[in-house]
Amino acid sequence: MKNKFIFIILIIALILASVPSCHTGTTNISGWFSPQAGQVVMSNPNPSDTESDVSINQATWNITIKDQEGDTFNWSIEVSNGDSNSSNDDTNGSKLVDLTTPLTYSTTFTVWVNATDAGSLNAVNNSYTFTTEDEFIFSVYSTLTFGGKCDVQSDAPSITDQYPANESTDIDMYPLLNVTIDEPQNENFNITWKSNSTGIWTVLQYNDTCTDGTYTHRAVFANASNTKYWWRVEVNDSAGHWTNETYEFTTASYSWSNWSDWWEFNYTIDYPASLTATPWNQTAINLSWTINGGIDTAVLIVNESGWTNYPNAVTNGTELYNGTNLTFNHTGLVKATTYYYSIWGYNKTDNNYSLGYDSAQGTTQGDISILNEYPANKSTGVERPPTNFSISVTGTNLDINFSFLNMNGTSDVYESFKTWTGESAGRIEFTPPGLDDTRFVWGNTTYHWYVNITDGSTWLNKSFWFNTSGSRYDVDNNDNVFVGDLSSTWANRAVYNRYYDTDGNGNIFVGDLSTIWANR
Repeated sequence: MKNKFIFIILIIALILASVPSCHTGTTNISGWFSPQAGQVVMSNPNPSDTESDVSINQATWNITIKDQEGDTFNWSIEVSNGDSNSSNDDTNGSKLVDLTTPLTYSTTFTVWVNATDAGSLNAVNNSYTFTTEDEFIFSVYSTLTFGGKCDVQSDAPSITDQYPANESTDIDMYPLLNVTIDEPQNENFNITWKSNSTGIWTVLQYNDTCTDGTYTHRAVFANASNTKYWWRVEVNDSAGHWTNETYEFTTASYSWSNWSDWWEFNYTIDYPASLTATPWNQTAINLSWTINGGIDTAVLIVNESGWTNYPNAVTNGTELYNGTNLTFNHTGLVKATTYYYSIWGYNKTDNNYSLGYDSAQGTTQGDISILNEYPANKSTGVERPPTNFSISVTGTNLDINFSFLNMNGTSDVYESFKTWTGESAGRIEFTPPGLDDTRFVWGNTTYHWYVNITDGSTWLNKSFWFNTSGSRYDVDNNDNVFVGDLSSTWANRAVYNRYYDTDGNGNIFVGDLSTIWANR
């Protein structure tokens, strides 16, 4: 009985030994699983696919990417609002893209994710969606057209110490509005400032990710004397609590026949000069200027969407910046679009803007591109080494990387070989090493190369290949295989094993040299 039992065990062992390894491909035995070689798997998108009611302040979108064989991979994430991120030769883990907040209300965003296994070049492309929350419509209890105070949720942030005080009078024109916000749950919160000076409630300023403290906004809309103005502050925290308050004030009455009153609001102060608007990439324009004495702060205004002229007053557009810096980076823009800017000086002591201003326009970069590669893709008979590797690019402030697959005969992954930073449109090229370097000099050999460019807001990559001329065994590139080639092969066999080991035993020996000579 014991011998019979041992015999059965041996039969089972033989059956199991005949089952293909999970690393050799797909097995025919039901219940066994073998991932495809180089397969990249995506999971756990956050926000999840088709998720709704996502906060407009969602900071990131992320997903887990895993290569089944543990290879490195290249990945990219693109969002329909223009946000993107990517990386090459990355490893398993969570990958994310920063979202430009606040996102628009009641909007479905599409996210495209691409991952390419660096070893097998197998690519996986998936898309996901999420929809942002609906905008909260405040219930108005006042019968006045400018709106009124609404219900306040429990545990909501409080608004105190407002200036000007509600229903106050004799307030200077262009007052500095301020409020103190306290959030009892210690949550971050957002503040929206509004005014109805144009007849409808319009947004003046948006502060996001705030903490307890005092916040201000310059009321450039209050530009007439003896006039009543209404303004509103809306606060919502990250836990969903909200509150809002509406206030009014009346400006002081000025007699423009009185010289001192006229001087207070009309004396000339300097304004910033040499305003420049320099495109940085598809979504950003860098602005810079100079200032002279007598200016406390510079006030930068951009035109409203759709205008094709410069702002001609501080109220004729959207305030981007009010401060003492000499630069401002305007981000979150639309590609290939022209934006118009004007800048004024402001004197805090006298609460006065300059009469003059300076203007500039800038156009965001259009689509970036990779063109006219050399050697041409899929070309054959290319000299070795090629005279150069080159591409034409369009874009500004581009970071460019050339990578090569198997460039030294011992690696099966792309390796970074040459990089440039801050490049603009034009021809990018470099000269490869000569015949004294084993890279790029093999005859009758296919070389793969990969180009990646990014302007910081978007990215583009392309892959190419070419085949070299001559014989694989013509080491000295003299169009003939002779004793010198065999000597070089023997002398450098540690390097040449991959190509000249004709019998595949892991070493170059006399038999390999004989085969090379016989088939020269």
